[in-house]
Amino acid sequence: MLLAVKRDGRRKCRLILQGFSEPEAWDEGRSVDSPVAYYSTVRMLLARAGAGDVVTKRDVSVAFLQSTAYRSDEPLRYCSWRQCKGAATRYYQLLGPLYGQRSAGRRWFETLSAWLSSEGFVRGKNDPCLFRHPTSGLVVVVYVDDILTRGQPDATADFHLKLGAQYLCTAPEYLAPDHELDFLAFTIRQEVRGDVCYLWMDQRDSVLALLADFNRGSIPCKSSPMPSKDLFHSDAAPLTANAVAVYKHVTGSLNYLVRCTRYDVAYAVSRLSSKMGAPDNGAWKAMLHLLGYLRGTADFRIGGVFGSGSDAFQFYVDSDHCSDVFHTTRSQTGYLIFLNGFPVDWSSKRQPVTAVSPAEAEVYAMREAVVAGRLVQWVAEEMGIQVCWPFTVKADSTQAVSFQKATAPNSKLRRCFDMRNQAVEELRDQKIVRSEHILRDLNVADLLTHCLAGPSFLRCLNRAQNLQSDSSRGACVYILNCHDCHDFY
Repeated sequence: MLLAVKRDGRRKCRLILQGFSEPEAWDEGRSVDSPVAYYSTVRMLLARAGAGDVVTKRDVSVAFLQSTAYRSDEPLRYCSWRQCKGAATRYYQLLGPLYGQRSAGRRWFETLSAWLSSEGFVRGKNDPCLFRHPTSGLVVVVYVDDILTRGQPDATADFHLKLGAQYLCTAPEYLAPDHELDFLAFTIRQEVRGDVCYLWMDQRDSVLALLADFNRGSIPCKSSPMPSKDLFHSDAAPLTANAVAVYKHVTGSLNYLVRCTRYDVAYAVSRLSSKMGAPDNGAWKAMLHLLGYLRGTADFRIGGVFGSGSDAFQFYVDSDHCSDVFHTTRSQTGYLIFLNGFPVDWSSKRQPVTAVSPAEAEVYAMREAVVAGRLVQWVAEEMGIQVCWPFTVKADSTQAVSFQKATAPNSKLRRCFDMRNQAVEELRDQKIVRSEHILRDLNVADLLTHCLAGPSFLRCLNRAQNLQSDSSRGACVYILNCHDCHDFY
């Protein structure tokens, strides 16, 4: 039995099958993997242009129980239940999937996607949880039993009418200035300033829930998540077993924040994650420092102008080169992708191999940005967004730009990459991507590859936030107004 408290305070009790004890023959020859929408897809749905569109959210009640029943040619399935210790065990034949079964999520997805296809929606191939109606233009994103839509009001109302007639659902919720949407782990808000409408995403509740495990008053606010490497390497003494468990729990929660909205802490969280196997006191102190930054920026949000204009992507990439040899010789890759000024995809992670030169590290980073950029634009095309090929990746490395444009045929980089490799050819293909050199001060991807002290960090973050809208300047960096802000670096 699973007991849980919903985010809105409701209490839920549900009987769960122990799927790990199911015979493998029940699903032999069938996939039990159930896809969920990319977070980048959700963000692109909200960031795309579309005058007059409305955004709605709806939950399918007890979704798995509404999946298609088992066919007569499928294996018979049974479950047992004992009400309490000492009571008789009862056995039941399953007519359809229940919560806890290995294949329950997959069968529900197949059930819902089949119905959407019958209603004329076309399923995406790059993100199978994305559906678009070619006539009405309505876009539907599915995340298990949570459904997010965007489209014209008439098409949206007609969709919800049919969905409610087909499945037992909650009432549809429409995004409005006086009604926010709680979707997955973040809150979607709408704000009107004069004649301009803005849309924002934040994870304030999740940040406060994470900080609730600590004495918030004992954690001073900080002006950047990791201003230097010194604190991270300040104490190599190992943590106690209890502290290790807390460190892993907090770092896992931080990674979830990064996946959803908090690209500003992606680099710091990447560094903390590198010590998950054996955290020490230095990593613990760096984690507390990061929590201090989160305390001062719990209201951090991403977003931009809603609905107006035309769609345009911006791609930024950066890399360091062995900037932390005390910990690792591997360089860091960071990229940040914007749609209409709305950050829709980002990453900050260690490169898998050691680069022998800054140029090699930058080229590898650009390759990662190209891979991510192609996927984002492929999904955008399936969403109905007009994209431009080739797309431009902005980097502050002249070596990476030179490599892509093949202006140095005798470059030492030829010793680092097999020029016959398809990945290298795609990187240098002018029909897929162009590289553009920009000054480092203009490269917002610096947030994802370097330790930046307070002023430098805030300047770079404000630069990224100002891509969203001129009127949002400072709206996301609330730490500047925090009366108990301290910076020890």
